[in-house]
Amino acid sequence: MAPRFVGAVWRGYDARLLKRYRKPLILLLVLVALGAAWLFWNRTPRAEMSAYVPAESLAFIEVNDLIGVENGITGTEAWRELAPPLGAPPQLVPYSWSIKVARWTGIGSAEAVLLARSQFGLFFTQAQATESANTLTIKPLAALVIETHTSPGRMKAVVEKHVGQFAQRSFGGASIARKQIDGVELVEWKSPDNTRQLILAVVDTVAIVGNDESVVLRCIEIRRGRQPSLATNQQLQTMKQQLRGSQASVFGFVPKAGVKAVIQAWAFARAGNAADAAAIAPLISNAFGNLIEGFAWTSRLDQSGAEDQCRVALAQGVSQQLSDDLTPEPPGDKLDFSFVPAEAISVTSYQLRNPASFWRELNAVVSSRSDVLMAVAS
Repeated sequence: MAPRFVGAVWRGYDARLLKRYRKPLILLLVLVALGAAWLFWNRTPRAEMSAYVPAESLAFIEVNDLIGVENGITGTEAWRELAPPLGAPPQLVPYSWSIKVARWTGIGSAEAVLLARSQFGLFFTQAQATESANTLTIKPLAALVIETHTSPGRMKAVVEKHVGQFAQRSFGGASIARKQIDGVELVEWKSPDNTRQLILAVVDTVAIVGNDESVVLRCIEIRRGRQPSLATNQQLQTMKQQLRGSQASVFGFVPKAGVKAVIQAWAFARAGNAADAAAIAPLISNAFGNLIEGFAWTSRLDQSGAEDQCRVALAQGVSQQLSDDLTPEPPGDKLDFSFVPAEAISVTSYQLRNPASFWRELNAVVSSRSDVLMAVAS
């Protein structure tokens, strides 16, 4: 009888305990469910930043997680060793608990929410050339598009403050003006000599900062669905998938229309102040620009540093002409690196099946596709 009596008492006690705490348990479960639903509602689905920029962009760079990039840079062994002697901070951006909370909940200061949730897309279009006396100034038109995932009322003042501070520092003082175009306010900062400017516009959750009014207005038209975007470029989508660009720290893309411009800009940068730079750069860009249909690049950061991957789409027929000689040979047992300086930190060895034949074929391919006369005439 004793065990049955004890069991009955325990069941009765358990029922009373359950009845006593039933309402608090139900309330707790409801609160947990509401919290989970609220977090799900406040999550920030990743946007396709190429859908925010013009279809005719010559170059495009995408950063989906600025804090992730910062963590990747400061987490490398090189940063940990070089930052202290250079006086650099251990972290470029204070990654406090408030940033983590802001990322998941949207709760926090406007700066923290913008830093935690924003995605960035930078693009370049055709350059503008202006001539003054004997000086030719070439200005590429560019804009930075920021998907803040935050309401305009909360983020506009913060973005405007930081863009204004940047303009003041960069221009050595700047005047500010405001105007309305098609229902959107444009805020413009100009340098004292009126040669440089920055324009800011906010449309929905997107902030657009450009160095020319035309590119900012074009982005507004794209945002409203009135103009095509770079997202319609099938080559971009294919290369991004092949390189897993959506998961990379940084993704860049240059379509066919921008290949020559990028190569020419690189040639100018390498030539520096050389007197013949203006003649050499077009020759290089025309010679190699016809070989390439476009290229994409990704960068991933980890503790050991940055891992870059690049994919180049060659013009039709180029790969077939070079395929035989580009086939790699197994590395030999002994590679002579005696010519490499002791302080070198990187060495690349290309094991081609027939190096002499490869260079001949490459020379033939470049020569057959070069617009030499056009480059000289320009």
